[in-house]
Amino acid sequence: MKCPKPECGVEGEGKFCIECGTMLAKTIDHTGVDRVKCLQNEHREHDAETACQPCKRKHKSETATRFYKSCTEFLCNECSNNHQIYIPGRHDLVNIQNMKTLPVVVDVNRMDMCKEHNKEIEFFCEDHSKLCCSTCAFIHRKCDTVEDLHTPKESACLELKTIKDSLITLGTKIDSFTAFSQQLAEDLNIALDNIVIEAETIESQILKRLKDEKHRLMVEIENVKTEETTKFSKAKVDSPELKTILEDIFPICSTVLEHGSPTQKVIVAKRVGIKLKALENKQNEHRDSYSTPKVSAAFCRNLVTLINNDDNMLNLNVEYQSANKARDQKRS
Repeated sequence: MKCPKPECGVEGEGKFCIECGTMLAKTIDHTGVDRVKCLQNEHREHDAETACQPCKRKHKSETATRFYKSCTEFLCNECSNNHQIYIPGRHDLVNIQNMKTLPVVVDVNRMDMCKEHNKEIEFFCEDHSKLCCSTCAFIHRKCDTVEDLHTPKESACLELKTIKDSLITLGTKIDSFTAFSQQLAEDLNIALDNIVIEAETIESQILKRLKDEKHRLMVEIENVKTEETTKFSKAKVDSPELKTILEDIFPICSTVLEHGSPTQKVIVAKRVGIKLKALENKQNEHRDSYSTPKVSAAFCRNLVTLINNDDNMLNLNVEYQSANKARDQKRS
């Protein structure tokens, strides 16, 4: 990877440009395509003092005079001397006054500080997989493998790159799952809305059927009323006529029976007997032809069972399944 400044020709991912001090890095844009990004927005001449990073972590204000490229850290004179004394190996340092531009200082959001002792992390205990400050290192002094983090390892860059790639992959999976979850939520809302529509359709069909049946029943009731009313009207007309005939012959029968001669009694008995027989036949005919209706409502057995059943008529079935199974079903 080359420095983005045209006049510089330095290559190397995760390194500083020796000519201009620009950090070179590889980043991923939103389309997932690798691209080169300069961690400085522009190459500018430094016109302000740079603070010593170790002193800043100790809440002290000292101006940095040197930059250690291997450790990517600004140091003042005192910290620079201590750095060379206590940390063995080659120190690739640059005087800030000789640098054309200041390199980028990476803020790791206090990830390089011990949460327990609020000190700079300097060691890593392999036995306990724990990052240690100087105080922690004293506690872990008897451990077999305690690594000095001020001695850079090439594998650290590869490990961090692997972690970074894994973070990108995980982020893609999270975005994919978020979109899939959103789609599942939308599908669920649609399915629930369809159930409501289906229930309303069934309700409408049941009400329509009941309304039609009620209308048919009312027609039958009106027909029965009309038919029985006609019978009652006919009986009302015929009964007075028979009663009138009966009232006409009853006094004659009574008078002849009390004061008539034997001959009159025989004659009247014969005539009245004939009329009586005719009246009785007509009355029996009316009575036999007339039937008194007994009415009641007969409802459909399934409808009665449905009404009297204590169980819910409509139930919501909910079946849970894993996201992977739901995804496979959606694809198929």
